[in-house]
Amino acid sequence: MQTLSPHSVLEAQREKARLRAARNRERKRAKALAGDVLSDGTVNRVPDQCDIYGDTESVSTFLHSSAASPTPTLPHLRLSIDAWKSDWGPESAWLKKFDESLRKAREKGLASTDRFFKECEVHACEGRRFIRLLRQTASTARGTQRGRQLDTFLQIFDLLEVVLAEVKFFEVKLDEYAPAVPYSKVSDARYYSGM
Repeated sequence: MQTLSPHSVLEAQREKARLRAARNRERKRAKALAGDVLSDGTVNRVPDQCDIYGDTESVSTFLHSSAASPTPTLPHLRLSIDAWKSDWGPESAWLKKFDESLRKAREKGLASTDRFFKECEVHACEGRRFIRLLRQTASTARGTQRGRQLDTFLQIFDLLEVVLAEVKFFEVKLDEYAPAVPYSKVSDARYYSGM
């Protein structure tokens, strides 16, 4: 039997604690940011095809508007989106920040790299949920006065610009570094060089 030094045991315990803390933060963040904002400011999770928690039985209730939760107000959505946005600064700096974060994750090992890409995937899924909620908000604004309706649509457009840019960035990076379908499985065609 191999004896472990106190330093290696301590390091293993620290790594487990870091993983547990990251998992708990991810769960809290996903619950807080991935759902409807209720009138009292609390958040109600909205399941969909991006639901990483496996809660598929309530997806059908989300698809039917009569069973779905009420659409959050625009101010609540704006606050939720502001909290959801990455803190990587302007869009022109995202590529550099992404590369730095990926480099740091790779330095820590394979588990850390997987965790980084999982966080990117969760972030993109949360963004898609915000897009659907903004679409619902736009559909409920149709019956209001013309001036108010125009203001609502302009605010929704502004929020969509922010969300779409970030979702697109993360989805492109996920597809580039961790494609859902590996390139080797895209086609069985064989390519020959020469001749």
